[in-house]
Amino acid sequence: MKRMWKNKYGIVVMAAVVLAVLASAYGVTSAMQLRQTNSVENIFTVGTVNTEIVEIFQKINNHEYQKEPRVTNTGNNSCYVRIRLEITPMEAHDRLSMDFDTENWIKPEGSEWYYFKQEVAPGHSTTPLFTKVAVDYNETDKPWMDFDIILYQEAVQSEVTAGGEIITDMMEIWNLYDGQS
Repeated sequence: MKRMWKNKYGIVVMAAVVLAVLASAYGVTSAMQLRQTNSVENIFTVGTVNTEIVEIFQKINNHEYQKEPRVTNTGNNSCYVRIRLEITPMEAHDRLSMDFDTENWIKPEGSEWYYFKQEVAPGHSTTPLFTKVAVDYNETDKPWMDFDIILYQEAVQSEVTAGGEIITDMMEIWNLYDGQS
């Protein structure tokens, strides 16, 4: 008899708990449905940042090349641009010299990137990072006479919002992009 009473008591308690949960869920749902709110319209503008390297290349003689790499903004938004170069083979590093445009491009100490100082509007291009490559070689250098200057470029939108703040500073945006802020 005691066992039946315990089972009935347990069932009654369990039913009361279930009813309490259902009642509170109904109350919360009803309150949310009855609450009046004004509609808010959020406008998001999604733009594109598309860029490409465009360059003039011409051999002037065995010791000099005209090479004018620039980046063209083919997207819909203004952007900041950076270029990194890689020279192969390694032996060529000390034998090549380039006339870098230090007026419009900067290379922060310790960085492998050259940053164009201004934002680039859609349809516009940067100035060339450099215009000439001079090669200092002699007959013993034949094995690496063929060399490559490989260019990598990246671009970011010139205005971003982070933490509710609009940011337009070039290096601050690049630091956000690189995960340094």
